[in-house]
Amino acid sequence: MKKQTKFWLFLIVVVMAFVMVGCNTSGGKGNNGGNNGGNNGGGNNDGIPCSTNINQEKCYDPETWDWELNRSKFDGKQMEIKIMVNPAYEYDPFDKDYTGTRQTERQEWHSRVEAAYNIKIKYVEYPTEAAWGPSRIQWITEAHTAGYDDRGEIYLIDTNWISTFVKSGAIAELYNSRTKKGYFADFNYTQDKVYMDMTSIQSKTYGYLLGEARPDFYLYYNQDLIDNYNLPDPATLWNQGKWDWTAFTNLLSLAKTKLPEGSYAMGGVAAEVIQGLVAARGGKFVDQGLKKVLLSSPTVVKAVEDLQEVYKLYWDKEQQHSDVGGNFTSGKVLFASGSLWYLKSNIRFGPAEFKISAVPYPTDDNDENRSNFKIPVGFSAGYAIKPIENGPNGLNSKIIFNILDDLMRGLKPEVKATEGSANDRYRIWLKQRIDSEASIDALMSVQDSKYYHLELLQTVSMTVGNGSHFKNEAWYVFALPLLVNKDGNLSPQVELDRIQPIYEQAYASIIGDAD
Repeated sequence: MKKQTKFWLFLIVVVMAFVMVGCNTSGGKGNNGGNNGGNNGGGNNDGIPCSTNINQEKCYDPETWDWELNRSKFDGKQMEIKIMVNPAYEYDPFDKDYTGTRQTERQEWHSRVEAAYNIKIKYVEYPTEAAWGPSRIQWITEAHTAGYDDRGEIYLIDTNWISTFVKSGAIAELYNSRTKKGYFADFNYTQDKVYMDMTSIQSKTYGYLLGEARPDFYLYYNQDLIDNYNLPDPATLWNQGKWDWTAFTNLLSLAKTKLPEGSYAMGGVAAEVIQGLVAARGGKFVDQGLKKVLLSSPTVVKAVEDLQEVYKLYWDKEQQHSDVGGNFTSGKVLFASGSLWYLKSNIRFGPAEFKISAVPYPTDDNDENRSNFKIPVGFSAGYAIKPIENGPNGLNSKIIFNILDDLMRGLKPEVKATEGSANDRYRIWLKQRIDSEASIDALMSVQDSKYYHLELLQTVSMTVGNGSHFKNEAWYVFALPLLVNKDGNLSPQVELDRIQPIYEQAYASIIGDAD
């Protein structure tokens, strides 16, 4: 299923939660007994700690950073707190294959948090029966509805699953933006506005994501095929200001003539490619500002019409709904959709035996200055909390949140904050996943917020599909036949007009305007 579309904004996400969240998380060690100041900065311990007000000047400097651990005054009596993730090596600093940064510091901080609460924190991989998508949604939901106590207290999820979890009560409410009350307020945490929008249902927030939203909606391509067959490099074309629709289709046409028999120039999930192209042309499916669904707008219709031709001429027809097609991972397809989260991992893109690069979707031909170009940001990896009122040793959802927040946000900064340091760290994170400097430059060129907008299509789709992208008229069910155009006479305008009211009703239920 999608990301997870691309987990599905790395979800970049990028981290997305260590992906988008992972490259911004914290990490440190406290005294036993659950009542610990938790200072790990070594200076300026007087006054208000950073855990109470992180916007103080001292909180931008590792030498003066201080953090009060366990404000809940909880004594867990060595109970275990499980954080469900996948893969563990991206999140657990004690994993021998850990891929994150500051491993030793994160190990020390992890131990300090454990000592402060008198608990053991364990990162646990989701089991195979909860691999992703509907199976993981069901697994987490059953933890609540069936009362399974061994399925963890903290869940790494895709934010576009939240509306489904809310219906079943499977995750805890973290904050109410109307009343200004909740765990965020209790522990002085302010979440990025884009993340607030993508994790909220009717002004109630259910997901925890650190840092700033980063786009994670790109085209991915086989760099080895580009190099070996002397094809124009998409990222280089982007950096030269030449990556538009004509350049894209010309490359597809050239690749078709050069690639070996049995290969394809284009692949990817239809639902995602349509969404990426619409945004690159300045369009939206759901306008959060106007509170309107624009599914049948001229920009969407034209993008579908253009992609129908691409599908007919160049697409890997064997790929249906899988996030990354098998022909791409075996080196037979040039382009794919996907997510930064899975580059150089053993799932989705892995184990690919070739270099994979990424590039923004091509601009419209008449958009020479990229004035219309956007990247959709609407889902990411984030954390959700188990709903519990009175568990072992008095554990409840508020205490679980306090543990998570201390673990993620409490580690002192690596260096004194300077202008541009966030982008510097993000570039380092990209280098862990992408070998091509041209590709990294292309992605870094669109990190300015002017290039991306909040897109809630994925969330609305999950609502239409009653918790799945593959039921009823959910987007992944609906989008592929649009491009296949089996009989050759399917009208995108007619089909999009038909489902527009369905999506309007689903969106109204999310924002609280349903009749």
